[in-house]
Amino acid sequence: MVLQDQFSTTSKNQSYGPAYDNSLRPLGPKLEDGTQLYTNYNYKPGHNDFWNVGLTNQTDFSFSSGDATSSIYMSGQYVTVAGTTPGDKFTRANVRVNGFKKINDKVSVSFSTSLAPNKYDVSSATGSIYTNMLNMPSNVDITQFKDWQNNKFATPAGFYNPWYGNPYFTAANNRQLDKNMYVTGNMEVKYTPIPGLDLIARQGISTRSFNEKATGGQYTYSLYSRNTDQSSKSNIPAYVTETAQPVY
Repeated sequence: MVLQDQFSTTSKNQSYGPAYDNSLRPLGPKLEDGTQLYTNYNYKPGHNDFWNVGLTNQTDFSFSSGDATSSIYMSGQYVTVAGTTPGDKFTRANVRVNGFKKINDKVSVSFSTSLAPNKYDVSSATGSIYTNMLNMPSNVDITQFKDWQNNKFATPAGFYNPWYGNPYFTAANNRQLDKNMYVTGNMEVKYTPIPGLDLIARQGISTRSFNEKATGGQYTYSLYSRNTDQSSKSNIPAYVTETAQPVY
């Protein structure tokens, strides 16, 4: 009986013990206001349902026109990606323009240019979230803790687990924002003074700018929440790191 109680305690990080019986059991310690969270003792698919289905949406367009002495081509692409971790997203765009003009029998000009910005807004803690959720028993429906800002049982202080944080809070509180901008272009002028002899002048440019910012929000636990049974909770400090690379 002692062994069974040890395996079925609500604070243990495990998915083994007595057979599921759908009975209503307390989950985690009581909150500071005396309220207690309860859950049915059965399997729940919350560990899988926490992750989103990744979705990519891509839009392309192109345009071309020309005549005997000139041509122009334009293409573009816009991509949006919703990641598997809640809140993760990525956008990418690309615009390219190519052109050619024959000025006369001896001189022609051609050019090409492209602009390609992209932006990541992702959690920097996905690896930790995955590892921590492996330690959370499968009778806990993780998805019920999604609204960590308004649900008192989903806040860092009220989350049932004394060792690991609410994965929804962890994903939202640890963010990384990356911005990249790529610009390339070149121009060519060709001069043919006599048949069989081409004099060519070319000029090109390739630039990239980059900015990365990682942030984490501060959270201060109450004295009560730091001292519940087996609690290892400690205040979360805020942090900001930023790296920038100018155009070159």
